[in-house]
Parts: sequence; structure tokens; C-alpha cells
Amino acid sequence: MPRGRALLGALVYGILGFGASNAFFYYALVRVQAGLTSVILSLVPLATIFIASVQDQEHLESRGVIGAVVALAGTAIVFRAQLESDISLLALLSLAGAILSIAETSVALKHFPVSDPYATIAVAMTTGSLMLLGLSALSGEAWRLPVQPAVSVGFAYLVLVGSASFVLYLYVLSRWTATAANYSFVLVQL
Repeated sequence: MPRGRALLGALVYGILGFGASNAFFYYALVRVQAGLTSVILSLVPLATIFIASVQDQEHLESRGVIGAVVALAGTAIVFRAQLESDISLLALLSLAGAILSIAETSVALKHFPVSDPYATIAVAMTTGSLMLLGLSALSGEAWRLPVQPAVSVGFAYLVLVGSASFVLYLYVLSRWTATAANYSFVLVQL
């Protein structure tokens, strides 16, 4: 189990990386097409490079900015038709909140000592889940278990593969810069 500053890092990871980002994404995905969300998600590396430079963690270099802009442009071309749809300001702000939460998570985690990735994920996911459960209860959302087998299979896949991907993300983040690690968000939508 993480202790001291490593525990604080796991809690920050849970609050920002699982709680805030998922709350923002959930609100937006109810109102915005998934393709458009994918295009906007490709802004994570661009947001990360600016946040990391403001926090003196990385230097703002033209190569990084150009790479992020090229990634955004490529993704926008793929999902071009969905960019023409109307989107509410609140949904757009929610997407921005998700992007900033993800970007800040990777930058913040670099300030904390590395601990066992499985324990870190367990603390972070528990923290984020409790936060999301609280928000769900406050909003009066109905809680139901899936009844369709396809939904249950999809959920199981997300839990198993998703958990493994978070461990891999922590591994990459411990060895690369926050911006380099977040270029994975460009590939997520493809």
C-alpha cells in the first residue's frame, strides 16, 4: 500500500484521473457524439505540454507543440463530419475539464514518488469511484445493474483491459515525460 507522499500521489491520481475526468466525460458524452469527443481528446498532449511547462516540469519546445497540433489535425480529418454538429457551451466546457484533468494528472503524478503500480491503481480507482458514486447520488441518478449480456461482457472487458492499461500507463509515465506519455491519447480514438 502506498504511504506518505506516494499515498498522496495515488489520491491525487484518483481525484483527477478517475473522478474529475470521468465526471466531466460522462456529462459531455451524454450530450456530444463520441467521434467529436475523440477529436477533442487528442488535445490532451497539447494541454499537457502547456501545463507541464507552467509547472516547470518540461520546457515548451516547438517540436512538442507542432507534434500535438499535427495529432489534433489528423484526428480532426478522420472525424471531420462530426465536427460540424452543434455543441452546447456547457458540454464543450465539460470536455475541456476532462482534458485538463487528464493532463494535470500526468503532470501531478511526476511530483510524487513511484510506488507499487497495482496498489496505486487500487487506491486511485477506489478514490475516484467513491467520488463518482457521491456525484451520482447527488444528481439522483438511478443505479441499475446491466441486464443485457453484451453490456456485461463489455463491462468485464473494460474492467480487465482497462486496469491493465492503467498499470502500463503508470509504467510509461515513470520513464517518460508527462507529455510523451499522454501522446497515447492520440491513438486511443483510432
